Amino acid sequence: MIGGLWLLTLCLLTLCGFPLLAHPAYRSLGFATRVVLSGAVGAVLMSAAMTGAVLVGVRWNETALAMTAVLLAIGLRAVIRDDPGAPRATPGGDGMSAIGAAALALSVLAVAAALLAA
Repeated sequence: MIGGLWLLTLCLLTLCGFPLLAHPAYRSLGFATRVVLSGAVGAVLMSAAMTGAVLVGVRWNETALAMTAVLLAIGLRAVIRDDPGAPRATPGGDGMSAIGAAALALSVLAVAAALLAA
């Protein structure tokens, strides 16, 4: 059960990076791509917040770090300009190939196995 809760906390990284990747400049990316990318960005921003807190000598907790990561994402979003020449995603154009569907199914099975083993 504890392992399952730990795995669910990794989803919070996606929420930390979401303000940045909700910017219109990333509209050309599909929804699934933006979700995964926002998780990676959230992890980088959370790591930067942890590093900054340690260098400043501030005692931190997870909530303060997550809020700092979200504020960093919002700040970075303000810096990004919308590129009018960037390709836009078409509605319904976020289809998945057979290989993509197989990879998604394998990922879901791996996460389910990890949750059941926890």
